[in-house]
Amino acid sequence: MTLTQVQINSRNKSMAVIKTNIPGIVIYTIFMLSSIISTSAVKFQSPPTYEAFKLGEKITLTYSLSGIAKLQLKNLYNNTSEPMYETPNFEPKFQNRWKATPAVESSSYTFTVDNSDKNDGMQIEASVPDGSNVESVKTGIVLYDSIPRITKYPQNVSPVEGEKFPFECEFNYWGSGHSEFLVFLKDKKMNFRDVQIIFVDGLATFKSNFIASKEMNDNNIFCQMILHRTIGKSSLKFKSQPIKFQVHYKVENIKITSEKDNSTTNGKTEISCSAEGNPAPKCEWRKKSSDKILSTNPTMKIVESSDDEYKCTAWNVIKGTKHELTKTISFSSNGASRMAKFNISLISLMFVLLLTIFKVEN
Repeated sequence: MTLTQVQINSRNKSMAVIKTNIPGIVIYTIFMLSSIISTSAVKFQSPPTYEAFKLGEKITLTYSLSGIAKLQLKNLYNNTSEPMYETPNFEPKFQNRWKATPAVESSSYTFTVDNSDKNDGMQIEASVPDGSNVESVKTGIVLYDSIPRITKYPQNVSPVEGEKFPFECEFNYWGSGHSEFLVFLKDKKMNFRDVQIIFVDGLATFKSNFIASKEMNDNNIFCQMILHRTIGKSSLKFKSQPIKFQVHYKVENIKITSEKDNSTTNGKTEISCSAEGNPAPKCEWRKKSSDKILSTNPTMKIVESSDDEYKCTAWNVIKGTKHELTKTISFSSNGASRMAKFNISLISLMFVLLLTIFKVEN
């Protein structure tokens, strides 16, 4: 019995079954051979997926393989592909700019461009040709220039709290990459909706509508562009110059404080009124019992002996509408003495009642 027959008999109990199953054995053998071929195919090892370089500087891409093999590169654009390289030669369009090291079949290839220009921003498909089984990866190359620029925001007008206003930020980059626009208010990331990002001839423009808030008033706002790179490499972050603008909001948070004036002996107290708002609120002091304005200064001095209540009205005007808040403060220089007299009288009355009860019992 031959070796083949021994292998067959180990799997089947009769020659009849063996004969009818020969095609199956052939299929099994072919499957085993194809599995061996598949598992031995050359693979990419941690290939670059996204890379970013400054325009005019050197581009470097490295592809590592699990074995020695040829490598092919194609330039992908608008659902079409353009041959670029196959070991050891570049296509004529690329051979004067791109270089490959080494120039023979290898397990590691490094491709470089010494002085990048806008046309080098592209998406590359790298593949290892192996008959019908092709291992391939895609690499996006982005070339950037300068920093982001905020081009639209409230410059000559002041939005009112709650109003929408347009905001735009631009950034120059060319190629195919993974990018992200962010906007910050005092280093805190802002939330936004209805966002558009438009790409035209190397110019990316972020467009959105923000809602004005008092937190935006006269505070730094900047946009940031993030270019993400291959896993394991830190992303590149680019910040614009900050901008500021005014946001109008109605008067709020009115407060009154008082402080005794120790510099004089005439018993005066200084009362102060403050409030928040934009435009800055103005103040008006009155007695509570009168409409006559005593002062329009935030601070006012009163005589402690006066026994009255004072009120401060803080107000501002936004788009022709007046907004105001009023707060009151009370002063009674002899309040403590009245309370003391009341307590003494109460004690005296209690003493008289106790004395009367004592006499009645006796």
